[in-house]
Amino acid sequence: MTSRKFLLKSKILFYIVFGQEKLEDKTTQTSKGKKIFLVALPKRELCTIEAEDKNLIGYRVIVELENKKDIGIVIKEIGFGERFKKAKSFAIVDEIPLIPENLIKLCLEVSGRYIAHISDIIPLACPRKYFSLQIKLKKNKSENKKKEKNENAEGNERNEEKKIEKSAERLIEVLKNKKKLTLHQAKKIIKIEKIIELEKKGIIEIKPEKKIRKKEEIIKEIKKQINEEEMPEIILSDEQKIALQKITEKKGGVFLIHGATGSGKTEVYLRAIKETLRNKNEGEGAIYLLPEISITTFLISRIRKYFPNALILHSGLKEKEREINWWSARYGLCELIVGARSAIFAPFEKVKIIIVDEEHDHSYKQSPEGTNSCVFYDARDVAEIRAKIEGAKLIFGSATPSVERYFKAKNKDIELIEMKNRVPGMSFPKNKIIDLNENNFDEFISFPLSYELKSEIEKRIERRENVILLFTRRGWAIYVMCTECGKKFQCQQCSRYLVYHKKEGLVCHWCGKTYPIPSTCPNCNSENLELIGFGTERIEEELKNLFKVPVFRMDSDNIKNERKAKEILEKFQKTNPAILVGTQMVTKGFDFPSVSLVGVILCDTEFMLPDFRADERTFQMIMQVSGRAGRRISEKNESSEHLSIIQTFSPEHPILRLAIQNDYKKFFEEEIEKRKEFSFPPFSKLVCIRFSGKDENKCWEIAEKFTEKMRENDIRCDGPSKSLRYLVSGKFNVKTIAYIFSEQDMKKLKEIFRISQFFYYGVKISVDVNPESTS
Repeated sequence: MTSRKFLLKSKILFYIVFGQEKLEDKTTQTSKGKKIFLVALPKRELCTIEAEDKNLIGYRVIVELENKKDIGIVIKEIGFGERFKKAKSFAIVDEIPLIPENLIKLCLEVSGRYIAHISDIIPLACPRKYFSLQIKLKKNKSENKKKEKNENAEGNERNEEKKIEKSAERLIEVLKNKKKLTLHQAKKIIKIEKIIELEKKGIIEIKPEKKIRKKEEIIKEIKKQINEEEMPEIILSDEQKIALQKITEKKGGVFLIHGATGSGKTEVYLRAIKETLRNKNEGEGAIYLLPEISITTFLISRIRKYFPNALILHSGLKEKEREINWWSARYGLCELIVGARSAIFAPFEKVKIIIVDEEHDHSYKQSPEGTNSCVFYDARDVAEIRAKIEGAKLIFGSATPSVERYFKAKNKDIELIEMKNRVPGMSFPKNKIIDLNENNFDEFISFPLSYELKSEIEKRIERRENVILLFTRRGWAIYVMCTECGKKFQCQQCSRYLVYHKKEGLVCHWCGKTYPIPSTCPNCNSENLELIGFGTERIEEELKNLFKVPVFRMDSDNIKNERKAKEILEKFQKTNPAILVGTQMVTKGFDFPSVSLVGVILCDTEFMLPDFRADERTFQMIMQVSGRAGRRISEKNESSEHLSIIQTFSPEHPILRLAIQNDYKKFFEEEIEKRKEFSFPPFSKLVCIRFSGKDENKCWEIAEKFTEKMRENDIRCDGPSKSLRYLVSGKFNVKTIAYIFSEQDMKKLKEIFRISQFFYYGVKISVDVNPESTS
């Protein structure tokens, strides 16, 4: 390859990776009344089309390239089409843009922010099936002609069929049986050139797998979901009134509501949305983000009392329902979309107000673990970008805001609204630390409830009240060990001990592989194998046996879908007495008036993680789960006892002391000083570069070369070092952390990626901007 060609390839690669960074906004018309548009295709490809003087941004187009046919979306009007492959021909698929222009702008911004290809971002804004092509046989021309045909025409047709049989007989036979195939399936039968040739001869047709849904059809479907209920008559507290006034008196702006648990933030959100949408235009709406699908399911009935046509949009929905709800927003048939992280891409023509509830929750960040996605976006940051593009109000809310967001509020970059008190009639629970060092360790391992916690649970059962218990480990036992030689059973593909589950046997929580329970130790043939430790599954079983009351469990093993989450939460809410045990799921913003006791079975597991956010997460977890108690509005003369018990082997840990005192400001002051000392966010932007592959030596070699390149460009970095999940599914994982202090640093980092490759000698390189964890 000549140096000129290599340079051109590098420039194109730069745009492919970094979105719109190199594009200019000026346009150059190629000929009178024509413009050049850039089209994003699947598999990280781009091409240009030359079209009439019309805005095609957001439209689907089918393009023909050299030996290729594909469907893409028009993303931008540009002025230098020669830098990209030019489509030989193209066809506009729909009468309206599939994705509104404002959402395309958001996708381009997100592409640049997270160093991701625009083709990886587009599927976040639209169901994937709209970017798939299918082929089917065209109706035979002879069927549509008059019966009278001359002999010459019949002979020509038969000759044409003979030619077709030789080149694509097998494909045609398959299509006769199956009626249609995806283009991907067809390419396994014959080459794409032959498929295009058949289309040009009028034998087959290539069309999108999914047509756009008609507005009338969507109106009929959403009527099934709408429930008209009377709005509740709730009298606002003074703090709620002040908060609402500050939000509604401004046309836009970003707000952080730092409100105590039970202070009535949800009521403020709903009324702020109601007021903002009072004079909305067609196609405008609001987005209400929640950190978990389970909370979305639980809260939607309350939201629909204010907004009967509010709809849910998240990955847990069935495909048909999700598609209908997506089109409802696209046509402006609903005014409010409620959902988890991905709902920030709801396709309203314009968003007037965005709510990010429980802003502190790390679930808003797409994690590299357990996903095939290569876009690790943060919905909170995307909400800020979208609000800026569309001039929307943006409200963050939490009892324990993230350090970065609170820092912005203290610096007056966003407006801080404080709600320090619970609504009248609610009281804060008392907090109590149980020192597990004073208990027998063997007794704790056999059953992890201290005498005090067990006694308090018994009191609640007698009073027919409910209890929530938190433990952050799933399964029945944390590992299986041979008591003779000390061997612990480990996954064959990962550097992780196997967790015992009663139904599945031994399970790897990293790759998901299951193993049968061994009868003897493979090292010493001993039969003395012991289950060590406990998880939520075992705790559930032990609680049922001990207290003889209904016990419900919420963890990712038990909650497989939205329906299951709703079922468990509704049963717990209606059952008294009852116990809910679970992982971090139970710390979310649930409102159960019957809960008067919360117990954290062991909080030490969070302190010990090698991550700069470990203290912040522990503080938030304890304050949030404690806030689930004491939510019943009591009468004046009613004596109620609401309690939060935290069990720990580190009772003097400063984070614990601050958490039980509900002293967020003191925690923030201490935490921000530590962050400043070590240049952690918000004093820098971290970028985690991960190197993954089956060849361990190659991973380290590429990581070291890449890290050295960053240091040569004066980018501060730590590493390379082992990731916490070092070996997963037979692949080694090495990481380097880059500290970005300025836009110039980010440009240097992008330039390094430009001259590198994302799959280098069998090593995959991925980028995580502002990672939730550096471990």
